[in-house]
Amino acid sequence: MKMHATRLAVCAVLAAAGAAKAIDVTRPGDLIEASSANHPAGEAAPNVIDNTGDTKYLNFDVINTGFTVTPTGTGTVRYLTCITANDAPERDPTTYVLEGSDDGVNFTFISAGTLTPTINRFSIFSSATIDNANVYGMYRVTFPTVRGAANSMQIGEVQLATAVDITSPDDTVVITLPPGGFTAPAEGVANLFDNRLNTKMDVQNAVFGPTIVDITPLVGATVVTGFSLFSANDDVAFPGRTPRNVTIEGSNDGVVFTPIYSTGMTEATANYQDQEYEFANGTSYTQYRLIFDVPFSSTDLQIGDFQLYGFAPNQAPPINDECSNASTIAAGTTAGTTNLEHFL
Repeated sequence: MKMHATRLAVCAVLAAAGAAKAIDVTRPGDLIEASSANHPAGEAAPNVIDNTGDTKYLNFDVINTGFTVTPTGTGTVRYLTCITANDAPERDPTTYVLEGSDDGVNFTFISAGTLTPTINRFSIFSSATIDNANVYGMYRVTFPTVRGAANSMQIGEVQLATAVDITSPDDTVVITLPPGGFTAPAEGVANLFDNRLNTKMDVQNAVFGPTIVDITPLVGATVVTGFSLFSANDDVAFPGRTPRNVTIEGSNDGVVFTPIYSTGMTEATANYQDQEYEFANGTSYTQYRLIFDVPFSSTDLQIGDFQLYGFAPNQAPPINDECSNASTIAAGTTAGTTNLEHFL
């Protein structure tokens, strides 16, 4: 593992301060600059990192458009994960170039490749694995091409991601509803993992206990290190449907489940709003149990899409990679070293 020396101290400070981590190294409000000013005022570059799929970045230059961002999150970027915008599939980017820099002047090539967005709107798609071991202070994302004859390039959201979703629409999924709970035919549990924000799982009468979802990913054994929960298409019109808490458990026999992570959620304030969480885990499992607590204030519980992030066991980074198990620095003197060989 290679890491720029300037990042080692930063990781320790962030861990000591209790800074939130997420799979995406960008955060809403990070410094971001469009490749040009040839975009509508309401569809500027900040929309691409605002953790809301309902907004978009549009650029009339069409080709070789993109943005440069200085992320406040930490981690090694290994995937480019995107969300298609609200209309005009011909505007979807179909290729990308990713570069990194520590001075904003000299950029180092990281990766280039093909993107495969579906024609479905508000759809999540990722690049192939990016071969990258370095952390940079700034990233430049360029989209050289779009799908068709378009007047612009547009994208709903871009994540510079440290891991990839290990679920798929074809995974085996079983839902256990709370007493008296039910889902409408078009709003069942399959929508939870279809990579589409504009379909949803809606559990009615969800206030009488947790909603439990067991999923067996087709990819086999994985080491899960995070998740994303997206609000649905009408959370603004029908507030209070976000689960109060999410718990993730893992199993290798479908009988005994081991707790991995649990967290309180924040009530959604926008449609297609992304809440991301990353956690330390070094154990692989073949099956996962997701426990969604009762909703904040509604009788319905709804989720637009849910993603489990992780790696196959032979591809997972070490448990303390990206500072997930960083040493806590308290007030006073802390012994340490700046010798990179100590960390490699």
